[in-house]
Amino acid sequence: MLTIEEAAHRLGVSQSTVRRLIKAGKLPAELTPGPYGPEYRIPASAVPEEAPPPARKLPRPVRVQLERGGPLHAGLLIGWRLEGRRAVALVEVAGRPVAVDPMRLY
Repeated sequence: MLTIEEAAHRLGVSQSTVRRLIKAGKLPAELTPGPYGPEYRIPASAVPEEAPPPARKLPRPVRVQLERGGPLHAGLLIGWRLEGRRAVALVEVAGRPVAVDPMRLY
């Protein structure tokens, strides 16, 4: 039997999502006594051993402000990269990739 935390890790989702799946009847679980009250336990057979690969959410449409106070341009978020300790969004605007501060995405 797995805890909610273990099932969430195997499924690649949050613990809240596992609780929602249990309450919706999509994931079998039993209530067992725990140190702070009843706890859900999920049969190991109901959860695959390996987490599925994460869903690919890119590219996705975004609006981006290329310069401070400038107009918004339509673009596609195509990825992310690190520059030092800072994350930078890679956006394709008018067919060319542009690295922008994530705070300029709308």
